[in-house]
Amino acid sequence: MTTAESERPIVVGIFRDRALAEQAIDELRHAGFRDDQIRLTGQGATAGGLLETLKSKFSGQGTTDGHLYDDLVSLGVPEEEAHYYQRESEVGHTIVLVQSYGHQQEARNILHHYGAYDASTGLAHMEQIIPLRGEQLQAHKQPVEVGEIRLRKKLITEEQ
Repeated sequence: MTTAESERPIVVGIFRDRALAEQAIDELRHAGFRDDQIRLTGQGATAGGLLETLKSKFSGQGTTDGHLYDDLVSLGVPEEEAHYYQRESEVGHTIVLVQSYGHQQEARNILHHYGAYDASTGLAHMEQIIPLRGEQLQAHKQPVEVGEIRLRKKLITEEQ
């Protein structure tokens, strides 16, 4: 995490599972974050929350998921990161934004605890080490009774 990231009041978390995003939001609320500090974007997200509040304070306009890039840039998120978040939103991932003056690390820890990743951890999140498992056959000989044979000795004598 860079110094600029720690000073930026916006913490972003991307979730592949909307249910986990909602659990993270519940935990954020439990930790003392207010509804107007939390924004949920992505498929099925409802309007309202952080970005609307910030937009109304700075420009008097609302926001939509389609303009996530512009809104994030206007809030001080670097363009490259804003593009990343816009692409993640467009592919259907759920994004949680948290306004966290002085509590960025707490918000980031809560989001990450529920499986969120962000632009700085996105690539690391995609690269996972998966142990490969294999089987190795080891043959062992073991005598096993499979039947029986009877041998008899019959003595036949012939005169010649």
